[in-house]
Amino acid sequence: HPSLFPYEPLPCADRELIVTAGNDGQFRKLCQVLGLPELPDDPRFARNQDRTAHRDELRPLLVERLRTRPAMD
Repeated sequence: HPSLFPYEPLPCADRELIVTAGNDGQFRKLCQVLGLPELPDDPRFARNQDRTAHRDELRPLLVERLRTRPAMD
């Protein structure tokens, strides 16, 4: 979705996983689960409009964390 990020399939070790964070609180929880607790405090990613504007910077950070993890544990 063009006005929301993340909102897309991202590659994991075994298959793609659709990742969606519909608001800032969900993004913060997603980052905690992924072990990236610093990302929501980064001004580039603090609010949805920031994440959307900087999706090309955020996507590789999420992919790097997910690529070694299975989609289902």
